[in-house]
Amino acid sequence: MWIKYSIVGLILCSLLACKTENQTSSDQYFSISGKTMGTTYNIVFKDLDGQVSRHQAAVDSILVAFNEEVSTYIPSSIISRVNQDTTLQIEIAQLSDSGTIQVDDFRANFNLAKQLYADTDGYMDATIMPLVNYWGFGYTEKRAVGQVDSIHIDAMLQLVGMDKVSLKDDIIYKSNPNITFDFSAFAKGYGVDLIGKYFESQDVVDYLVEIGGETLGRGLNKTAESWKVGINTPKADASINDFQVIVQLDELAVATSGNYRIFYENEAGDRYAHIINPRTGFSETSNLLSASVFAADCATADAYATAFMVMGLEAAMEKVEQEEGLEACLIYINEKEDLEVFFSSGMDDIKLID
Repeated sequence: MWIKYSIVGLILCSLLACKTENQTSSDQYFSISGKTMGTTYNIVFKDLDGQVSRHQAAVDSILVAFNEEVSTYIPSSIISRVNQDTTLQIEIAQLSDSGTIQVDDFRANFNLAKQLYADTDGYMDATIMPLVNYWGFGYTEKRAVGQVDSIHIDAMLQLVGMDKVSLKDDIIYKSNPNITFDFSAFAKGYGVDLIGKYFESQDVVDYLVEIGGETLGRGLNKTAESWKVGINTPKADASINDFQVIVQLDELAVATSGNYRIFYENEAGDRYAHIINPRTGFSETSNLLSASVFAADCATADAYATAFMVMGLEAAMEKVEQEEGLEACLIYINEKEDLEVFFSSGMDDIKLID
């Protein structure tokens, strides 16, 4: 099982209108779906040769291999073995059983985590695993924290910070042997990108790939238009078809994170969300309900969606305007307790209905 610490904020409008492999026309659009990372994937694509079964098998194989490298829910995965190793230097190539499990994606995710840590000013931190487990949202027991232990949180913060680790010549160097890793903040997005690269390698250029709400659209849909998706209204009781905004993905990826569906409430009535601040160690709540981020690749969109939820509305609004190639739709509660939407300056080219 795999958990991504964000909501599924997207409904694939285009999927609902697509037919399956029973089509007979020469320019066929097909849909395939399956389970991965504790959620589902849905893909729509145009394939002149109708090789649906082959593509499905390839997608499943890619996702299984990816999980074997970076899923913290698989005890034998590369990331789990790294997390179980309490030495200061870990040679990752030696963690695979006779080379049956690769380390390419783990290496790529580690390097991406380092870059995103710097780019987001530390708000996206892949060493946050101890805190995620403490608050009950990780691979350990799922439970609400009855009484918060600030001293214990301070101790765990000593294990948090991608500036405390490095990777050189396939050796991970850690300043503390108990530092552990979790790539969940962008792993689904990275998986989406992997599938996109697969389709490109097969000369499939019109496709929509979605894993747990993180989505990438390339080319055109069956009506020769850009792919369209809906961003859910950020309310716990909102229906699956209750959209706040409809957008188009023209060679774009989008990921959404939010704090209104995944939360705990303990016996004292204290309520806290799954968004954990790596700077403070505490669950983060604010008037920002959801952040949908658009980027050229889904891993980047995924990471920034999480980072924006951690940093809050004002900082997120400022950050998205500073970053080239990023756009965002931020849904929040204003001073009158009404839902309001902030669109970054480039969103006029993306949104269709709001």
